[in-house]
Amino acid sequence: MEDYLKLSHMELIPENEIDVPANSSFYLPHHPVPNKSGDKFRVVFDGSAKSSTGVSLNYKLMVGPQLQTDLTTILIHFRMHKIAMTADIEKCIGKSY
Repeated sequence: MEDYLKLSHMELIPENEIDVPANSSFYLPHHPVPNKSGDKFRVVFDGSAKSSTGVSLNYKLMVGPQLQTDLTTILIHFRMHKIAMTADIEKCIGKSY
């Protein structure tokens, strides 16, 4: 959770907003999931959790067109060249505006 604070992926709730009526705000539920060795955890958010109005974040998300090419084409294109490059975008995933 400290990493989420440092990366500005979350913020602490101000004291005056803790008892705000349920219909004006919604906090996404989350829980820890241990890795295979059990020494570290990752945070899993529950986007299907329903608010007091009965609507979830997943329900409200707009479904758009598929932007990624099919996997077969990607793999063939990846193998056509002598040099392949990859990138670790782990820290980019959690923060999207």
